[in-house]
Amino acid sequence: MAEALFLAATSAAILFIFGLAALDYAAVLRARRKAAGGPQLPRIYRPIIRRREKL
Repeated sequence: MAEALFLAATSAAILFIFGLAALDYAAVLRARRKAAGGPQLPRIYRPIIRRREKL
C-alpha cells in the first residue's frame, strides 16, 4: 500500500514538473516570436490579412 502511494506521488510530482517545463518552454517560444517582430501568423492567414488591408 505504501509503495503504491509513493509511486503515485512521485509520478504525479514528475508530471507536474514536466508540465511546468512545457509552460516555460511555450513562454520562451512566445517571447522569441515577439522579438522576431510581432505576432508571426501562419502563411495561411497572410492573404486574408492582405485582402482586408485592400478593402
